[in-house]
Amino acid sequence: MLVDDVSLDISMKLNSQELFGLFGLPSPIKTMTRGDSSYVNDGLALEERCKTLLESHGYTVETTPRSNDGGIDLITKLVDHLGINQELLVQCKDYGRPVGVEVVRELIGVRPIDRQVILVLAAPSGVTATAEKQAGRGSVAIWDEETLSKLEEEGHLF
Repeated sequence: MLVDDVSLDISMKLNSQELFGLFGLPSPIKTMTRGDSSYVNDGLALEERCKTLLESHGYTVETTPRSNDGGIDLITKLVDHLGINQELLVQCKDYGRPVGVEVVRELIGVRPIDRQVILVLAAPSGVTATAEKQAGRGSVAIWDEETLSKLEEEGHLF
């Protein structure tokens, strides 16, 4: 919480072993399961979940290469019944705790200036209060677990 208040997402820079190692302490994190607050995975399952969700709503979905994605995991496009092109840029963060403001800022930073896009941060555990404020200012849609579940059940995204 203290680190979030200074707008750093330290989990993007250090894993738990490195963080506890700074203070000469062993990491208390032994196993990581979805219900644990220490849970972090590589995000591939969430990417696949979002891809399936978007494809079920008629979007074409491109998965970006992991080594050079610039903070974007999925690039999606849909031409609606009126011929209007809609493009979503989706970042997936599957942490066992709320995502910090640094991730939101990174996503806003990759918004193209030459076309209209919708930025989406898929974060089942939600975002911190600071990140939520930044997302609102930067027009970033947050898809937490509740939102993802509703989108999977309903027939429209926006």
